[in-house]
Amino acid sequence: MSLVVKSGIPDPFEPVVGFTLNPRRFGDLSEHGAQHRRRAAILAATRRMLASEGHEKFTIRSVADACALTAQTIHNSFGHKTELLRAAMNQHTVMIDSYAMSQTQDPGLFLLLAISYCQSAIDRPEFMREYMRAAFSPKWPLRDSLLKFGTDLKAQNLRSIARRGLLKPCIDPAIAAEQIASCITFAMLEWAENDDIERLYERLVLANGSILMGILVPEAAHEIEDWLNNPANRRWQPVQ
Repeated sequence: MSLVVKSGIPDPFEPVVGFTLNPRRFGDLSEHGAQHRRRAAILAATRRMLASEGHEKFTIRSVADACALTAQTIHNSFGHKTELLRAAMNQHTVMIDSYAMSQTQDPGLFLLLAISYCQSAIDRPEFMREYMRAAFSPKWPLRDSLLKFGTDLKAQNLRSIARRGLLKPCIDPAIAAEQIASCITFAMLEWAENDDIERLYERLVLANGSILMGILVPEAAHEIEDWLNNPANRRWQPVQ
């Protein structure tokens, strides 16, 4: 099993026009008119402002100024700034999950997902750090809804894997998805505080790998185990 993160990790600061929150349609990004382009620009600007201002000082006014819109226009489209942040952050989660899915449909996609998050932390550390701080800040009621959203995406993938006979019959995809999403979330939170990318990689890959080996049928689990046993795969190797 070969898992290599190629160039093209989604940039959270770039608008994604025609984007859908269904990751299985991520490849279909056709334009759908001015309203959709404006929405994409607002969500991208929200992520940029979150990174540059920090979660404590983030305002809808700054997003409006970045988009040359009125604050009322953004309020009309998204409601309170908590809803705006939630939409922008959930969209990024779909972008990363969908990138991994575009590379492989096999169970190894969850290892690739872990590697992709590491690369995102390297590429846009200011955004990923503020993403995690906002998610766990008492100022923003975001953590539970963001975690549920990420869990639901991963449950979709696990159900697809189950339909192919690669998941043990006794495994509940929803529970396994929650374990994977929680591992990713808390590993990213730890990284946001200590900035240790090698530790992040180790936690993400080994945690996801351990979960996979426990939920997959033996043949598929052995592929994951063989990949993890390769010393070259146990240390962070940035994308060239």
